[in-house]
Amino acid sequence: MKPELYTRIHMMSMPPFSLRPFTALFVLGLLVVNPSLQAQKRLEGLFQGNLTVGGLSSSRKMKVEMYLKIDKQQVEGRSYVHLGPGKTVEMRLRGIFYGDFSIYLEEVQEILPGASGQAIAPYPRKYQLMYSGHFDDVQLTGFWQQVIDAPFDKKRHLGRIKLTKVQASKA
Repeated sequence: MKPELYTRIHMMSMPPFSLRPFTALFVLGLLVVNPSLQAQKRLEGLFQGNLTVGGLSSSRKMKVEMYLKIDKQQVEGRSYVHLGPGKTVEMRLRGIFYGDFSIYLEEVQEILPGASGQAIAPYPRKYQLMYSGHFDDVQLTGFWQQVIDAPFDKKRHLGRIKLTKVQASKA
């Protein structure tokens, strides 16, 4: 075989550049801009908003706040449901953050029931929330429902919830 022909065939079989550095940069880029990891960072902190009471189509609202912390997929925190002036129910939250940006939370323990300014919870709730966020606008929207043994009971309390993350002041 002629040396010229061998050189042409050999050069055609090789890529014009080495792929190894680009593969490493690609994998690193996925780790840095992984949307799920970015969402986890934005999910921590204080959220404020409202939940509706009286069914899914109700417009009657109560103020609610949630403080959330996340470790990998495990979410923990506290909920503060304001039943009226001077009546707040504080509950511990525990749940899971899923890869599709949905969150399941359940109130697991009442904190200081009957203490000054602390109302006794009428019933525990669980929440199904969807995370959405861009830059400083982070929201959790979804549904809540009363935790009871008979999930299809017509007397079960449920409603909608919408929370917005409270931004830390930049003083």
